[in-house]
Parts: sequence; C-alpha cells; structure tokens
Amino acid sequence: MSNKLRGVRARHSRGCASVASPRKRCSCQPSWEAAVVVGGKLRRKSFPNRALAIAQRDAWRLANAQGEVHAKQTLVGVVAEEFAESLKGGTVLTRTREPYKASTARSYIRVLKRTIIPEFGTLRLDEVTAKVIEKKAVEWSNAGTSGSTIRNRLMPLRVIFADAVRNRDLPASPFDHIRLPKIKGPRLRYVSWEEGARVLDLLPPQIARVYATGIYAGLRAGEIGALRREDIDLDRLLIRVDESIDFPSSTVDGTKTRGTRAVPIVPELLPYIEAAMMTVPALALNIEEAARACGLSPETFDRHVRPYVAQVPVSPGVVIFRPETIAKWLQETEELGT
Repeated sequence: MSNKLRGVRARHSRGCASVASPRKRCSCQPSWEAAVVVGGKLRRKSFPNRALAIAQRDAWRLANAQGEVHAKQTLVGVVAEEFAESLKGGTVLTRTREPYKASTARSYIRVLKRTIIPEFGTLRLDEVTAKVIEKKAVEWSNAGTSGSTIRNRLMPLRVIFADAVRNRDLPASPFDHIRLPKIKGPRLRYVSWEEGARVLDLLPPQIARVYATGIYAGLRAGEIGALRREDIDLDRLLIRVDESIDFPSSTVDGTKTRGTRAVPIVPELLPYIEAAMMTVPALALNIEEAARACGLSPETFDRHVRPYVAQVPVSPGVVIFRPETIAKWLQETEELGT
C-alpha cells in the first residue's frame, strides 16, 4: 500500500463483486474509512469519498504530531488537588490573566475539597462527559440544591476543563454543550431608604456608619472595610472606591470589577460620613483592652467576639467589625448579658 493510502481503506458493500473475489472489479460505490491511533486509541470514521477520508487521516496525524488531541489519563482528583495548591500559592491566573481574588480562591478550594474530589475524583478527565455532569446536577437538584448553588459547585471543574483544553490535553470541554437545572427562587427585595433609616436609628453610631455606607452608597462589605480617609472627598461629595478587603485573610485587593468608581455622597449619608471623619475607632487590637471596652472577660471576647473582627492593613492598630456578622455578634453578646 502506498503511503498516500496508508490509514485509509475502501469499505465495499456485501454484494460487491470484489468481496467475493479480490481479483474482480468493484461493482459498488464503496465508502472510505480513515483509521489512526490517537491518544493510544484507534479512531475510525467513514466518508463517502476517498478525498475526505484522506483529509481526516491527515488531520488526526497532524494533531498527534502536535500533541493537540489526546485523552489525558490523569484523574480528576489529581488535577483538582494541583489546582487547589495553585490557588493557595497564588500561582494560577484567571482567564483575564489576573490573580484570583482571595475570596474566590477560598471558595474554589472549599468546593474542590468538599464536592469535586469526592464526586469526580476517581474519574479520568476523558471520562467526565456532559452526560456525567448533567446526571450529577440532577441528583443535587432532586436533593433540594438550588440551580445557582449547582453552578457554583461546578465552576472550579469548569475551570479545570478549560485549562485542559487550552493546554491541549483534551479536544473539547464537556461544559461546551451542557444543560443544567434552571435557576429558580424568589426575587430579592432590597431594603428601601425609609426602612434602612429605621434600622440605623437602632444601631450604635459606630456600626450605623457602616450600614449607612452600604444602604445609601451601595458599597459592598469589603469595599467599606478598605475605605481610607483620602478616599472621601467632602468638597465634591464623592467616595472613591478602588479596593476591597477580604476579612478572613485581612488582605486588600481590587474591587470585584477590578476598576475604580466614584460614588456620590447623598444628603442622607453625609452626616454619617462626617461623623466618621471626625472620629477614630477606639477599639484596640490588644485582647485585654478590647475585652474591657466591651465589658467582657478576655476568654469570652476571644471566643465570641474576636472571630468577627479583622485588622485593616491600611490602618494599623484599628479593628473594624464585619458588617455581615454584626447582627450575629450583637445577638451573642445579648445572650451573654452584656
């Protein structure tokens, strides 16, 4: 067989004269099959004419030579562990070529450890198909998991397969044509300014300033925690927002959108901003002093209050309360009789 036809053969019909006797001429219209070993597996495909079969064979050969198409035999669990370690070390980048935010990296690591590795870890990358993922998503949905939670659980796995395709370990990602449960649930109802004002009247001044900035300026908790005095322009009544703090790790990073924006200070917010600019939080980092300021023993403070505070790197010696846990802290301190 000539090199031109190696890996390509004619497939005759059963009634063809050449099948009964190789010396006889073909009496049918044969199809043509391309056959090449790709990634350790024999791949075959039939075509109506020889030219198409030769083109497919050459494409497979080129892919083999360039290492573009092969089913990687590595287990998902191994890749997931490597991905988690890269997230911890900050050595992996997003698709926009930027480091992952601390909160995103932490949530990915949690999902990898709790869900991806236990559910998919023993499968090879090429064994995880869209059907396998959809079946698992249906199981989660039937167990009461919301559609948005299912998507969040699968996001690290989606990143793993996107990297595998980009690194030419797989020809395509199973997420390319996947169907997941629909996101359902009640629409969020946002607090009106009138409702917010009534809540602010019930809070201590130091805490009310934090909530007021969220209600009237629309800042996220991390953005509020990263605000500095130089970010407040009382002359032009603007707040510059360009950083966000990750409370658990006390690291300051860019905002969620990685940009800078100017937020107007509305009249309802102005008194809270002015009061914050004139005072400095007095709660010290020393546990004994902080406990004394709260009227608690050092042991009680360390156990019930300290988990909900974080040091702001841009303001050494200052402790701020995490807005999303203030209510829980107030409830616990009330139960302790303080």
